[in-house]
Amino acid sequence: EEAYDWQVIEKEGTRLYFTDEELEQIREFAKDDTLNPFGASGANAYRALIKAADGYLSETHYYTGWDPSPNNDRVISYRVNLHPIQDPSSDPLLADVPGGRNWPYLEGISNGIYTRMSTEAMAYALTGDTKYAAQAIDWALDLCAWEYWCDTKYCWPSRYNGTLDNPRLMKAMAVVYDMCYDQMTQAQRDLIVENIIHKGLKPMFMDMCHPNTIFHNKWMMRATGMILAGAAIINEENKVEVGRYMDKAYAYCQAFLDERISTSNNEGYSYTRMSTDYMLESMDCANRVTGREGLLNHPFFEDVLVEWAADFLAPGSNELPAFSDSYPNGLFRPTMLILNRLKGNGK
Repeated sequence: EEAYDWQVIEKEGTRLYFTDEELEQIREFAKDDTLNPFGASGANAYRALIKAADGYLSETHYYTGWDPSPNNDRVISYRVNLHPIQDPSSDPLLADVPGGRNWPYLEGISNGIYTRMSTEAMAYALTGDTKYAAQAIDWALDLCAWEYWCDTKYCWPSRYNGTLDNPRLMKAMAVVYDMCYDQMTQAQRDLIVENIIHKGLKPMFMDMCHPNTIFHNKWMMRATGMILAGAAIINEENKVEVGRYMDKAYAYCQAFLDERISTSNNEGYSYTRMSTDYMLESMDCANRVTGREGLLNHPFFEDVLVEWAADFLAPGSNELPAFSDSYPNGLFRPTMLILNRLKGNGK
């Protein structure tokens, strides 16, 4: 892929998701009890976020489960301790997962970690209460102590087949680095950047270079995790190295969209929605930081996606058909909100 001349137009700090002015608008929206057509309001969303953030502050552990057996009849429950979040790869309980095959247990663990870290970071951004930032930063530093951000029995570096653990943890680190930037010491910032590069971007780059890369939502999450994390940490000093990783991710997204617009291949509404949500979120963030619009104007979004989603809405139900493995309420909300904000041609 051709190297892009990356520019950094926004100073380091909170820059991925909103400007200072936009954050004030969000804070005002958080006071608004007006219900939208889906029965949601800014005030209700804010209250739910703060309730979750407060709950996570007092939480000591959570459980995640998975079924590693071929017959889906042996669910395993695993306790994840939170103070600190220890590297599960050193846990003897996970050294030989029962069920006849290794299983990416870290997918479930990483999802819970991302949810907690991003919730605390956003709660800090909205309230300015440093207790939320302190917890998010503590968890980020816990992850810096891990050897890898993936199950090495299942994926990199011992074998090719990355899962969702690495991009989820990379995104968690990026969100905390961005939203809690002003609450970190410079040493903490440097440590997080180093870990994002060496435990996130580099191994995902290796995965994306594999010749068997496919157009699939899991691969899209890896590519867009690289874009989002790169946008969080890119600066004038590291933009050549970080930009190289982002170039690889953009090339994957370009090929993905080109294939989607030129063939009838898709993963149904649910997984297409996941891919476009990841893609537009990460590219919108990168555009804010670097000015690279890139694929935000790809014809797939305007010529295919919007009509494909709108034309198949069940009349009067606001639901999509359960095509492939889709579920009815996979309505492309983040995708459509970002497209509408960029293009200004919706209601």
